[in-house]
Amino acid sequence: MNEGIDAGDLFIFFGWFRRTIKANGKLAFDPTDVHGRHIVYGWLEVGKLVDKLPLPNDLLFLIDHPHVRFFEEEARPNRIYVSSQSGLQAGVFSTESQGVVLTQEGGRRSRWLLDDAFESLFLKRDLSYHGNKARWEKEGTGIGLQAVNRGQEFVFDGERHPGAHGYFLDRIMAASRTKQSCSHEF
Repeated sequence: MNEGIDAGDLFIFFGWFRRTIKANGKLAFDPTDVHGRHIVYGWLEVGKLVDKLPLPNDLLFLIDHPHVRFFEEEARPNRIYVSSQSGLQAGVFSTESQGVVLTQEGGRRSRWLLDDAFESLFLKRDLSYHGNKARWEKEGTGIGLQAVNRGQEFVFDGERHPGAHGYFLDRIMAASRTKQSCSHEF
């Protein structure tokens, strides 16, 4: 809410992941993947915002959502972002598909190596929580970023940074064209 997120805006979700292997017939963390990686795993284009009750008729499917069921007990502000019904909608990327791993190969998970499409963010340093010049550096054809240790959301203005916005749009379009099933055997 502090960043003015509204309908048409795009969430890009990332998280901390570690590789898994099958060991003795069971799924286990790969011991060679000590630090894990930050990986972009999904997106949501905001269609509607819910911050008060009662729900409009077209959003009654949210009635069992925890932020609705416990609306009165939730700390304020309490807001639900609902996916757009057309356009980019919402989806997930296949595991470690090209261009969604943020962590620099061989580094600690918070040391990112971003594509040169993020150069305007490097130059202006207006990714929320990352204004400190010391966090950014040019690395070959990419952009090195020491991401803050904790953060639920990092925000940038896609209109101000069309290269970074386009980078994610390209990956969303590619993911939307392909459907992949899980390759794990359990």
